[in-house]
Amino acid sequence: MRVFIIHLLFIFIAHIAMAQPSQLKYEDKIYDEYTYSVQLYPFGGRAQDVVRPAVIELGTGGLILEFDEVYSELERLDMKIIHCNFDWTPSILRPMEYLFEFNEFPIQDGRNSFDTKIEYVHYRARVPRVKESGNYVLYVYRNGNEDDLILSRRFMVFESSVTVVPEPKVPTVPGNRRTHHQIDFEFRYNNVDVRNPQEEFQVVLRQNQNWNTAIINPRPSIVREHTKTIEFKPFDESTSFLAGNEYRIFDTRVLNFQGQNVARTEVRPDYLEAFIEKSQIRGRDAYSEYRDFNGKFLISNRDRGDDALAADYVYTNFFLETDQEFKGDVYIVGAMNDWQLQEFNKMEYNEDIPGYGGMLFLKQGLYNFKYHYEGSDKDRNALEGNYFQTENQYEIFIYQRPQGLLYDKLVGYRIIQYTER
Repeated sequence: MRVFIIHLLFIFIAHIAMAQPSQLKYEDKIYDEYTYSVQLYPFGGRAQDVVRPAVIELGTGGLILEFDEVYSELERLDMKIIHCNFDWTPSILRPMEYLFEFNEFPIQDGRNSFDTKIEYVHYRARVPRVKESGNYVLYVYRNGNEDDLILSRRFMVFESSVTVVPEPKVPTVPGNRRTHHQIDFEFRYNNVDVRNPQEEFQVVLRQNQNWNTAIINPRPSIVREHTKTIEFKPFDESTSFLAGNEYRIFDTRVLNFQGQNVARTEVRPDYLEAFIEKSQIRGRDAYSEYRDFNGKFLISNRDRGDDALAADYVYTNFFLETDQEFKGDVYIVGAMNDWQLQEFNKMEYNEDIPGYGGMLFLKQGLYNFKYHYEGSDKDRNALEGNYFQTENQYEIFIYQRPQGLLYDKLVGYRIIQYTER
């Protein structure tokens, strides 16, 4: 009988998975070539909210989704939401169990840009409230066809059932002390029913909202069942991140004169073009302190005042000076492209100048970015360097699947700044 029930359960889970769009990835992704400037952030009414993580507490606040469709007319767009387990596989929960409404939400706020060389429609939507904590993926599709995907975005909803106590420290491994950040922590589960703490909890650590470098399920160093405390204070690298460097910055909010780190701008009849000042490799330089916002970007236009509708799109050129062509590939990365390594943000080497050049199509604003090296030595920060003085943002996610429950809840969350200024 038990085998039969388990078999039915697997059939049900497979049915749930098959009900989703065939091309859907449970990650931050753009599927449509005309979709740009996607931002998902907590609603708070402040300009700086857009750089905050898409993480809210259950029963409080809300999230805003914004994006543009360039060279487009106003269209019918809808949004759906999927509850996921800690590993971003869809959970067994049905929409009626985690949503208050039917799982189809029209995006009704769509407005045309004005007085811009590149025409676009700007869409804005409030993400509906959910009943359960955990991981979620929303996806947007066109004209009622869920296979005509536009974008997907991850967000998290937590409950404060466990208390997370972070202890960022100098790395335990001596060779990492000048290049890494170690995130030690413990959490206390006094307010939840736990039968087997070593099996029920899952832990994820994230640096600067970048899922590509997240640490999944580090091993606990001590489990103290008598005090209901689990400690993560290892003597190895299991909770350590490469510290990296402060993000590079450029400012295209005003195009009538050169913004920060912009060498020049050129106004063409049909488009705008900006040239970022030539960059140098920083991996062997001394650390230089300056403020960034950890890879995120702010859409803004100081010429005409309406950031969402009057900011124009700019063909933005980058150049990294070097007389050496590397064996690996070089990419321009940041939240503007979800830190993904794709052909459109890959740089090409030009031996005549010499150096690596690349171009991105970006809306006016203030941007953070880095040059990512993808090579055999596996040091993605080879062109930027790793410095313990770097200020980074870290998040600690604690998930629980109590015995008898068939999905993961997000029962604890903590955000911290390492080397906070």
